[in-house]
Amino acid sequence: MESEPSRLPPQIPETAEAPPLILERATQRYSAAARQSAPPRMSVVHLLLCVAWSGVFMAAVRKLSVSEPGGWGLMLAAAGAIGYGAAWTGLCIWLARVLRGAVWPIEPGLWLLVAWAVRLGLDTAIRLWLSQTFRSAETVLDAVTVGCLTLPLLNRSLSFAWQVCFALLLSFYAWPLVASIADRWFFMPGWIWSAIAWSAPRQAILVAAFVGLFAAIDLPESRRRSWLHWTGLGVCAWMALVSLLTR
Repeated sequence: MESEPSRLPPQIPETAEAPPLILERATQRYSAAARQSAPPRMSVVHLLLCVAWSGVFMAAVRKLSVSEPGGWGLMLAAAGAIGYGAAWTGLCIWLARVLRGAVWPIEPGLWLLVAWAVRLGLDTAIRLWLSQTFRSAETVLDAVTVGCLTLPLLNRSLSFAWQVCFALLLSFYAWPLVASIADRWFFMPGWIWSAIAWSAPRQAILVAAFVGLFAAIDLPESRRRSWLHWTGLGVCAWMALVSLLTR
């Protein structure tokens, strides 16, 4: 009696097809993890978001204006809208990725964008709705800015030069707060208050000088930086220019 021809068990073809499936799934997971750990690429959505936030700032300026601004006023408002829109866009990108659980090396420029966005957003909210709530709006802004600048110092991925930069920026904004608190128990010399009064209207210019110095120190390291980093540095310089033009 002839034996029946041997046949492969049905599970063998499935087992033979398993390695390609496993490889494909591993590749997909690796690609997803790489996208989550890499800085986001600039897209049209980011540009549209920046334009939308710039429009929000222009609407706020229009509401706060007592009279219709002239041509020069409109130019200054448009220049400010660029800085505000870019900062708020950077904050939205940072929040969106954090809420999605993305873990990626946050660069110094993005930290600057976050700090600027929070400060500028709070300043706009105070001018629109909370002008009677706080006795000193500048004190509130400086305190919130100090809190934002503390976050980068907790980030281990920052280089030593940028850690020094953020520490100096934090000290710069904390200095008026410490002086006002210490003045209740100690007599503060007049030159301290004169220095505070001199630096207050020049905050954006001094911040841009600090950031520009440490950005120059960072250049020889030849690190590849994303567009968010350079946007943060550009916003610092741009807001300093706007501050010069509005004086």
